[in-house]
Amino acid sequence: YIDYLLSSWRKNKFCRVIDIGCGCGQDAVVLTKKLREKTVDFEGIAVDQCQEAIKYARSRLDKLGNDNHWQLETCDFFKQVWSAEFDIAICSMLAMHYQDVTSFLKGISKCLNHGGCLLLVVNNPFLVAYEYGLPYEEGKHYSHLFKENDSSEGVVVDKYFHTMATYYNAATNANFHVDGCAEIYDYSREMRFFNDGKRNPFKFPNFFAL
Repeated sequence: YIDYLLSSWRKNKFCRVIDIGCGCGQDAVVLTKKLREKTVDFEGIAVDQCQEAIKYARSRLDKLGNDNHWQLETCDFFKQVWSAEFDIAICSMLAMHYQDVTSFLKGISKCLNHGGCLLLVVNNPFLVAYEYGLPYEEGKHYSHLFKENDSSEGVVVDKYFHTMATYYNAATNANFHVDGCAEIYDYSREMRFFNDGKRNPFKFPNFFAL
């Protein structure tokens, strides 16, 4: 999905990037490599509420000879004041923590300059429901399933089922133009098989380029 983002971005030789909810820095690492390939100079800010994740992201970026390309901050993006200065925003697997997706996207739009792009990567709710044997219900809260795995350092983790249609409508209501989207899992096939023969669906995320 990083390739898709860069293919739709208006190409300049310099850009400012923000990675919202950067986790362990996987998207920041890939984006750094891709922008270097395209000889694009950039400055980036990566934010996450989890201090341990930020530490790991910093170590991964340092291995790339990061220099001063990335500034990493432990903070809640939505509690900070941002100016409209970024050309690219990446937000991966964070929207599912918010029930009101429109307000979530409006909060992100404030940090983008005119013509800026947002790559929104979202979870596949049907696969989560399937994995835990739950009936799918739009907007259903399911944080209890992830209490032990996702709660760290006192960070509250809520998660909600949202369909691609919910994200699409929310993006429109937040005044984003949907440049492209991909629903990666093929629902026409009930199940896929891994090489070990276990019956599991692929857990690839969906994404929007806005």
